[in-house]
Amino acid sequence: MAVNKEVTFNINGVFYHRTTDSNGVASLGISLRPGEYIITTMFDGLAIGNKVSVLPTLVTKNLNMKYLDGSSFTAQTLDGQGKPLANQNVSFNVNGVFYYKVTDNNGMAKLNIRLMPGEYIIMDGFGNRASVTRTFTVKGRAAIPTLTLDAPSYALVGENYVVNVTSPN
Repeated sequence: MAVNKEVTFNINGVFYHRTTDSNGVASLGISLRPGEYIITTMFDGLAIGNKVSVLPTLVTKNLNMKYLDGSSFTAQTLDGQGKPLANQNVSFNVNGVFYYKVTDNNGMAKLNIRLMPGEYIIMDGFGNRASVTRTFTVKGRAAIPTLTLDAPSYALVGENYVVNVTSPN
C-alpha cells in the first residue's frame, strides 16, 4: 500500500499534487465546467489516463416569450450523478433584482416572468455550486382581445345591449 506518497493529476495541462492517505487513496476535487475531460494520474513513473464526465448541477433552457403570455424561467438542480435535488434554494437575478425560489421534488425552481417587452439578463445561482447566465427577450404584447359593439350607441329600457368579444387570432 502506498501511504503518504505523492500522486500527480493532470487535467487540461494543469498539474495537481496530492498525498495518499492511510488507505493509499489520493483524491482531487474537480471544479470544472460540465463536459468531457481526460485526467492523467501519475505515480512512481507510471501514468494512466481516464475520461471524466463533469455533469451540470444547474440546468436551464432558453426562454422565448411574448409579453404577459404566462411564461416561466425554470432551473433544475442536480447532484453530481445527474439526479434531481429537491428543497434547494435557487436565486434568480434579473437585471439586478433578486428572486428566491425552492426546488420541487423534481429539482425544478420556477420564476414567473411578467416583464415589459425588451431584453433581459437572468443569472441563476445554486449556492456556491453553480451559476448560469442567460439573456432572454420579451417580445411585443401577446394578442389582446378586442371588443366589437354590435348594437346602437343607445339602448332603450328593456332592450338588450349586445357586445361581441373577438380576438385577432
